[in-house]
Amino acid sequence: MSTMNSEVYAALIEAGATEDKAREAAKSVAQYDTDIARMKASLLLLKWMVGFNLAFSPAILWRIPRARLSGGRGRRLSARRRPKHVSNHQ
Repeated sequence: MSTMNSEVYAALIEAGATEDKAREAAKSVAQYDTDIARMKASLLLLKWMVGFNLAFSPAILWRIPRARLSGGRGRRLSARRRPKHVSNHQ
C-alpha cells in the first residue's frame, strides 16, 4: 500500500491532469521520498564506518613499526619493565 503526497495530487488536478494520473504520479513522488530517506540512512552508516576507520587505522599503523623494530619482542602495553639492577637468578 503506497502513500500519496496530497500537495502533489492537488497541484496535478489543478493543472488539468485526470484523477487516476494525478494519483499515480503523487504515489510515485512519495516512493521517491521513501527511497531518498533510505539512502540518507545508508549514507549515515557509511560515514560512521569511514570515521571509525580513519580513527583507528593510524593507531594500528603506528604500532606496527614499533613492534618490527624491537624484533617482535616488544613489551606489551600492560607489562612493566624490571629494573636493570635486579637479576633473574636469586
